[in-house]
Amino acid sequence: MRTATLLPLSLILLTGCGLVLGLDDFTDCTEGAGGQACPGTGGSGGTGGSSNPSTSTSPGCPTLSLEGDADRDIVVGESASVEVALDGNADSLVWEQLAGPEVSLPERGATAFAHTPPYVHDTLSLRVSAKREGCDDSIVEVSLTPQSDLDQRIYVSKQGDDTNAGTKAAPFATVEAALASATGPTEIVVGEGEYALTGALTIPEGVAIHGGYDASWHRAHHDQVTTLRLEHAFTSATLEPVFLARCDGACVLSGMTLELRNSGGTGQAVATVIALGPAGATIYENHLVRPDLDESEGHGCVGVSDTLDFATGGGGDLKMFNNVVDGGTGAPVMGVLLFEKADPLNTWIIASNYFKNTGTGDDSAAIYAQDSVTLVGNTFHVFDNDAGVAVQNSTVFANLFRGADGATPALGITCGTPAGGLDYNAFFGFTTPTAGSCTNITNTLTLDPLMTMDGHLQPGSPAIDYAPLANPTVDILPQWDRDGDLRRKGAGLDVGADEVE
Repeated sequence: MRTATLLPLSLILLTGCGLVLGLDDFTDCTEGAGGQACPGTGGSGGTGGSSNPSTSTSPGCPTLSLEGDADRDIVVGESASVEVALDGNADSLVWEQLAGPEVSLPERGATAFAHTPPYVHDTLSLRVSAKREGCDDSIVEVSLTPQSDLDQRIYVSKQGDDTNAGTKAAPFATVEAALASATGPTEIVVGEGEYALTGALTIPEGVAIHGGYDASWHRAHHDQVTTLRLEHAFTSATLEPVFLARCDGACVLSGMTLELRNSGGTGQAVATVIALGPAGATIYENHLVRPDLDESEGHGCVGVSDTLDFATGGGGDLKMFNNVVDGGTGAPVMGVLLFEKADPLNTWIIASNYFKNTGTGDDSAAIYAQDSVTLVGNTFHVFDNDAGVAVQNSTVFANLFRGADGATPALGITCGTPAGGLDYNAFFGFTTPTAGSCTNITNTLTLDPLMTMDGHLQPGSPAIDYAPLANPTVDILPQWDRDGDLRRKGAGLDVGADEVE
């Protein structure tokens, strides 16, 4: 197994609820004789306490104990450490990762592990074993759960009740109740299960909603799926603005499946899963599912939009990474619609997302932006529609554009004026890969990327390690891909949203 050593390069502060996107450079190292792991760096922390050691039965055998809580919350962006104490002699101390996003483990024999979570992510579980010939292993385990550093924390569970206080011990039953009780900067923690919404969620300034938690409030959003579903009957004779969630200020959404569904009718609508407000949003590690609307039913559906009327753009910064944006039919069908920046200084960053666009009408696109946007390390799986991406004055680096097998998508990307730059992107399966003013194109990969239907690269893909790590655009990428695998750990960057393990 290839592991990685983290060499801290920089941190970029993500606006909205104090999230910090960690940016690290990585160098390869391989497990040596006896399974020696690569050295690790970084910092992390939690509260004090102790855990019960695992004790070997033979006299003189080593006994490990954990200096600190075995199960602790750690604050995003703050450093702390896990330390073990050894009573007796051991031939070796071995660190193993049991769950959570891929991290670099300490050297064999080390007694401390340091970790700073760059943003709220899944619970990191570790095991430390003291080994000595003739003795049973002495073992301790630790779980670290990242949380935001916000004024209050509110909990929601399928086993909760809206008459409760919204605490860990007494959670609410609905996200609506949690939002109603939020005052000031708030982290809303949502347990696994499906939650039927009674109407659109309006998210106040400074509120973060994180899903994917189990009954012990450990986060594993791939396995503990939190689904927020809004059913709506589209019956309006005019373009009806419909959205599942709207950010009234800078908000954060992560770790959830967000489904906007058509429960009946053939009316016209602008149907948006997440509508941005005047201050933008940070949206990561979600699965966004748009409704299926026929082309005759109006303007179809959008995953993320800064406008509800296709005419007036919103404001603020958008930072969107490690999401899966799914399906929908009609015209236009868009993964992200960014109409017009309220302020030229607004930042629109779309990184490491997987877009599966199945629209069949004109103006369908995974990304449609009328102003500058940075697209880095995304995968666009394009079916029979107008274009995968339509942008202008934009940076497009290390993205994978793949026409679906058996489909005849018109083109991968079309550029307005000025075009911006396209570098180290991959195009395959298109009648016309690029169009419009896309003239500043360099280092394009045109071989079959060997991509699966869910956007993952297969072994031997020419997209693996294709883009240079030295390009400063790489620094925008999150620390992990959508599967929790470390990015930037090989000789180059894997093109697209998937970093091969």
